[in-house]
Amino acid sequence: MNTNLHLNLSNSVIIADFDGTLINAKVMTGEKAGTAVPSIISILRDHKVLNAEYSREAQALADFYKSIEKDVSVPFEEKWQAMNDWWTKHFDVLISHNLKREHIRKAANNQNITLRSGTRELINYAKENNIPFIIFSASGIGYDSIKFVLEKEELDFENVVIISNQFVFDENGLAISRNEPVVHSLAKTGTFLMTTKAKDAIADRKEVLVIGDSLHDITMSEGAGFEKVVSVGIANDVSEDNVKKYESTFDMVLKDGESLKKAMQVFS
Repeated sequence: MNTNLHLNLSNSVIIADFDGTLINAKVMTGEKAGTAVPSIISILRDHKVLNAEYSREAQALADFYKSIEKDVSVPFEEKWQAMNDWWTKHFDVLISHNLKREHIRKAANNQNITLRSGTRELINYAKENNIPFIIFSASGIGYDSIKFVLEKEELDFENVVIISNQFVFDENGLAISRNEPVVHSLAKTGTFLMTTKAKDAIADRKEVLVIGDSLHDITMSEGAGFEKVVSVGIANDVSEDNVKKYESTFDMVLKDGESLKKAMQVFS
Protein backbone atom coordinates (compact mmCIF):
# COMPACT_ATOMS: atom_id res chain seq x y z
CA MET A 1 0.00 0.00 0.00
CA ASN A 2 1.10 3.55 -0.70
CA THR A 3 2.91 4.82 2.41
CA ASN A 4 0.94 8.06 2.09
CA LEU A 5 -2.10 6.05 3.17
CA HIS A 6 -0.54 4.85 6.42
CA LEU A 7 -1.77 6.24 9.73
CA ASN A 8 -0.15 6.21 13.16
CA LEU A 9 -2.20 4.06 15.56
CA SER A 10 -1.53 6.20 18.62
CA ASN A 11 -2.33 9.43 16.81
CA SER A 12 -5.48 8.46 14.89
CA VAL A 13 -9.26 8.74 14.99
CA ILE A 14 -11.80 6.84 12.92
CA ILE A 15 -14.87 8.73 11.68
CA ALA A 16 -17.50 6.55 10.01
CA ASP A 17 -20.98 6.94 8.63
CA PHE A 18 -23.58 4.37 9.72
CA ASP A 19 -26.42 3.54 7.28
CA GLY A 20 -24.96 1.97 4.15
CA THR A 21 -21.45 2.05 5.64
CA LEU A 22 -21.24 0.09 8.89
CA ILE A 23 -24.62 -1.46 8.02
CA ASN A 24 -25.21 -3.45 4.86
CA ALA A 25 -26.81 -1.50 2.02
CA LYS A 26 -28.47 -4.63 0.63
CA VAL A 27 -30.55 -7.43 2.12
CA MET A 28 -28.17 -10.34 2.62
CA THR A 29 -30.50 -13.35 2.94
CA GLY A 30 -34.03 -14.54 2.14
CA GLU A 31 -36.39 -13.77 -0.71
CA LYS A 32 -35.35 -10.12 -0.84
CA ALA A 33 -31.60 -10.81 -0.95
CA GLY A 34 -29.84 -8.22 -3.08
CA THR A 35 -32.52 -5.54 -2.71
CA ALA A 36 -31.72 -2.23 -1.05
CA VAL A 37 -31.97 -1.99 2.74
CA PRO A 38 -33.85 1.17 3.71
CA SER A 39 -32.35 3.44 6.33
CA ILE A 40 -33.64 2.93 9.86
CA ILE A 41 -35.67 6.14 9.67
CA SER A 42 -37.24 4.83 6.45
CA ILE A 43 -38.13 1.57 8.21
CA LEU A 44 -39.89 3.59 10.88
CA ARG A 45 -41.85 5.37 8.13
CA ASP A 46 -42.52 2.62 5.59
CA HIS A 47 -43.29 -0.23 7.98
CA LYS A 48 -45.88 1.87 9.82
CA VAL A 49 -44.13 1.40 13.16
CA LEU A 50 -45.93 4.51 14.39
CA ASN A 51 -49.16 4.97 12.44
CA ALA A 52 -50.37 5.47 8.88
CA GLU A 53 -50.77 9.24 9.27
CA TYR A 54 -47.17 9.65 10.39
CA SER A 55 -46.04 7.56 7.41
CA ARG A 56 -48.08 9.75 5.05
CA GLU A 57 -46.70 13.02 6.45
CA ALA A 58 -43.13 11.74 6.54
CA GLN A 59 -43.37 10.51 2.94
CA ALA A 60 -44.73 13.86 1.79
CA LEU A 61 -41.73 15.62 3.34
CA ALA A 62 -39.35 13.13 1.72
CA ASP A 63 -40.98 13.56 -1.69
CA PHE A 64 -40.64 17.34 -1.48
CA TYR A 65 -37.13 17.67 -0.06
CA LYS A 66 -35.46 14.69 -1.76
CA SER A 67 -35.77 16.43 -5.12
CA ILE A 68 -33.97 19.48 -3.70
CA GLU A 69 -31.25 17.29 -2.19
CA LYS A 70 -30.58 15.65 -5.57
CA ASP A 71 -30.80 18.83 -7.67
CA VAL A 72 -27.22 19.84 -8.49
CA SER A 73 -28.39 23.27 -9.67
CA VAL A 74 -29.53 24.32 -6.18
CA PRO A 75 -26.90 26.56 -4.49
CA PHE A 76 -25.19 25.01 -1.46
CA GLU A 77 -26.54 27.51 1.07
CA GLU A 78 -30.11 27.04 -0.18
CA LYS A 79 -29.76 23.27 -0.17
CA TRP A 80 -28.20 23.32 3.34
CA GLN A 81 -31.18 25.29 4.67
CA ALA A 82 -33.64 22.97 2.91
CA MET A 83 -32.06 19.90 4.50
CA ASN A 84 -32.19 21.58 7.90
CA ASP A 85 -35.86 22.47 7.37
CA TRP A 86 -36.64 18.90 6.27
CA TRP A 87 -35.27 17.28 9.41
CA THR A 88 -36.68 19.97 11.69
CA LYS A 89 -40.18 19.42 10.28
CA HIS A 90 -39.73 15.64 10.40
CA PHE A 91 -38.74 15.76 14.06
CA ASP A 92 -41.82 17.82 14.85
CA VAL A 93 -43.98 15.27 13.01
CA LEU A 94 -42.40 12.41 14.97
CA ILE A 95 -43.08 14.12 18.29
CA SER A 96 -46.63 15.01 17.29
CA HIS A 97 -47.32 11.34 16.57
CA ASN A 98 -46.04 10.25 19.98
CA LEU A 99 -42.72 8.71 19.07
CA LYS A 100 -41.43 6.42 21.81
CA ARG A 101 -38.01 4.96 22.43
CA GLU A 102 -39.49 1.51 21.84
CA HIS A 103 -40.59 2.53 18.33
CA ILE A 104 -36.95 3.29 17.54
CA ARG A 105 -35.85 -0.01 19.06
CA LYS A 106 -38.38 -1.86 16.90
CA ALA A 107 -37.11 -0.19 13.73
CA ALA A 108 -33.46 -0.81 14.67
CA ASN A 109 -34.23 -4.48 15.32
CA ASN A 110 -35.57 -5.02 11.79
CA GLN A 111 -34.13 -8.29 10.49
CA ASN A 112 -32.57 -6.58 7.47
CA ILE A 113 -30.41 -4.25 9.58
CA THR A 114 -27.17 -6.22 9.60
CA LEU A 115 -23.51 -5.33 10.06
CA ARG A 116 -21.43 -4.99 6.91
CA SER A 117 -18.66 -7.57 6.62
CA GLY A 118 -15.67 -6.32 8.59
CA THR A 119 -17.58 -3.84 10.75
CA ARG A 120 -17.25 -5.96 13.88
CA GLU A 121 -13.54 -6.50 13.28
CA LEU A 122 -12.94 -2.78 12.62
CA ILE A 123 -14.72 -1.63 15.78
CA ASN A 124 -12.98 -4.28 17.87
CA TYR A 125 -9.64 -3.29 16.34
CA ALA A 126 -10.25 0.33 17.34
CA LYS A 127 -11.13 -0.73 20.88
CA GLU A 128 -8.05 -2.94 21.24
CA ASN A 129 -5.78 -0.15 20.00
CA ASN A 130 -7.43 2.73 21.90
CA ILE A 131 -8.54 4.49 18.71
CA PRO A 132 -11.54 6.81 19.18
CA PHE A 133 -14.31 5.57 16.87
CA ILE A 134 -16.78 8.31 15.97
CA ILE A 135 -20.02 7.29 14.26
CA PHE A 136 -21.28 10.38 12.45
CA SER A 137 -24.82 9.96 11.14
CA ALA A 138 -27.51 12.25 9.73
CA SER A 139 -30.24 9.72 10.49
CA GLY A 140 -33.42 11.27 11.85
CA ILE A 141 -33.47 8.78 14.74
CA GLY A 142 -29.73 8.25 14.68
CA TYR A 143 -28.42 8.27 18.22
CA ASP A 144 -30.88 5.86 19.79
CA SER A 145 -31.17 3.57 16.76
CA ILE A 146 -27.38 3.28 16.47
CA LYS A 147 -27.10 2.70 20.21
CA PHE A 148 -29.64 -0.13 20.00
CA VAL A 149 -27.76 -1.79 17.12
CA LEU A 150 -24.42 -1.53 18.91
CA GLU A 151 -25.90 -2.95 22.12
CA LYS A 152 -27.49 -5.83 20.22
CA GLU A 153 -24.16 -6.60 18.52
CA GLU A 154 -22.19 -6.14 21.78
CA LEU A 155 -20.12 -3.35 20.25
CA ASP A 156 -21.16 -0.50 22.53
CA PHE A 157 -17.63 0.28 23.73
CA GLU A 158 -16.37 3.31 25.64
CA ASN A 159 -14.22 4.45 22.72
CA VAL A 160 -17.27 4.63 20.42
CA VAL A 161 -18.84 8.09 20.21
CA ILE A 162 -22.18 8.56 18.43
CA ILE A 163 -22.83 11.96 16.87
CA SER A 164 -26.33 12.08 15.44
CA ASN A 165 -29.82 13.41 15.96
CA GLN A 166 -31.18 12.64 19.40
CA PHE A 167 -34.55 13.00 21.11
CA VAL A 168 -35.26 13.82 24.73
CA PHE A 169 -37.64 11.28 26.31
CA ASP A 170 -39.78 11.53 29.42
CA GLU A 171 -39.90 8.89 32.16
CA ASN A 172 -42.32 6.85 30.05
CA GLY A 173 -40.04 6.81 27.02
CA LEU A 174 -42.12 9.34 25.07
CA ALA A 175 -40.23 11.85 22.90
CA ILE A 176 -40.93 15.35 24.19
CA SER A 177 -38.21 17.38 22.44
CA ARG A 178 -34.99 17.02 20.50
CA ASN A 179 -31.42 18.14 20.93
CA GLU A 180 -29.85 20.86 18.85
CA PRO A 181 -28.20 21.31 16.43
CA VAL A 182 -29.71 19.27 13.61
CA VAL A 183 -27.40 16.77 11.90
CA HIS A 184 -28.34 16.53 8.23
CA SER A 185 -26.40 15.31 5.19
CA LEU A 186 -24.75 18.67 4.43
CA ALA A 187 -23.92 19.38 8.09
CA LYS A 188 -21.57 16.40 8.37
CA THR A 189 -18.27 18.25 8.62
CA GLY A 190 -15.30 18.25 10.96
CA THR A 191 -16.19 21.81 11.87
CA PHE A 192 -19.56 20.55 13.13
CA LEU A 193 -17.91 17.70 15.04
CA MET A 194 -15.79 20.17 16.97
CA THR A 195 -18.98 21.64 18.45
CA THR A 196 -20.01 18.24 19.87
CA LYS A 197 -18.77 15.77 22.48
CA ALA A 198 -16.57 14.31 19.74
CA LYS A 199 -14.22 17.24 20.35
CA ASP A 200 -12.76 15.54 23.42
CA ALA A 201 -12.17 12.31 21.49
CA ILE A 202 -10.45 14.21 18.69
CA ALA A 203 -8.26 16.28 21.02
CA ASP A 204 -4.52 15.67 20.51
CA ARG A 205 -5.21 13.29 17.57
CA LYS A 206 -3.79 14.56 14.30
CA GLU A 207 -4.60 11.75 11.86
CA VAL A 208 -7.96 10.38 10.77
CA LEU A 209 -9.52 7.55 8.80
CA VAL A 210 -12.81 8.67 7.22
CA ILE A 211 -15.26 6.01 5.98
CA GLY A 212 -18.57 6.66 4.23
CA ASP A 213 -20.89 5.53 1.47
CA SER A 214 -21.90 9.00 0.28
CA LEU A 215 -19.69 11.38 -1.69
CA HIS A 216 -20.69 14.02 0.90
CA ASP A 217 -19.03 11.90 3.62
CA ILE A 218 -15.61 13.06 2.43
CA THR A 219 -16.25 16.25 4.44
CA MET A 220 -16.70 14.50 7.81
CA SER A 221 -13.22 15.54 9.00
CA GLU A 222 -12.92 18.92 7.26
CA GLY A 223 -12.30 21.79 9.65
CA ALA A 224 -11.31 19.62 12.63
CA GLY A 225 -7.60 20.39 12.32
CA PHE A 226 -6.33 16.99 11.22
CA GLU A 227 -2.90 16.98 9.62
CA LYS A 228 -3.42 13.74 7.71
CA VAL A 229 -6.62 12.26 6.30
CA VAL A 230 -7.09 8.87 4.68
CA SER A 231 -10.54 8.37 3.18
CA VAL A 232 -12.39 5.18 2.29
CA GLY A 233 -15.50 5.32 0.12
CA ILE A 234 -18.08 2.54 0.03
CA ALA A 235 -19.47 2.29 -3.52
CA ASN A 236 -22.76 0.50 -2.94
CA ASP A 237 -23.67 1.32 -6.54
CA VAL A 238 -20.99 -0.56 -8.47
CA SER A 239 -21.78 0.88 -11.90
CA GLU A 240 -18.65 2.00 -13.73
CA ASP A 241 -19.55 5.71 -13.73
CA ASN A 242 -20.33 5.71 -10.01
CA VAL A 243 -17.16 3.84 -9.05
CA LYS A 244 -15.14 6.39 -11.03
CA LYS A 245 -16.73 9.22 -9.02
CA TYR A 246 -15.74 7.47 -5.78
CA GLU A 247 -12.23 6.78 -7.01
CA SER A 248 -11.78 10.48 -7.81
CA THR A 249 -13.04 11.47 -4.34
CA PHE A 250 -11.66 8.87 -1.90
CA ASP A 251 -8.16 7.45 -1.35
CA MET A 252 -9.52 3.89 -1.25
CA VAL A 253 -12.78 2.54 -2.66
CA LEU A 254 -14.52 -0.61 -1.46
CA LYS A 255 -17.23 -1.93 -3.74
CA ASP A 256 -20.45 -3.25 -2.24
CA GLY A 257 -19.72 -6.62 -0.64
CA GLU A 258 -16.05 -5.95 0.09
CA SER A 259 -15.07 -6.21 3.74
CA LEU A 260 -14.27 -3.19 5.89
CA LYS A 261 -11.31 -5.17 7.19
CA LYS A 262 -9.47 -3.78 4.15
CA ALA A 263 -9.66 -0.35 5.76
CA MET A 264 -7.58 -1.63 8.67
CA GLN A 265 -4.62 -1.95 6.31
CA VAL A 266 -3.94 1.76 6.70
CA PHE A 267 -2.76 1.07 10.26
CA SER A 268 -0.37 -1.77 9.35
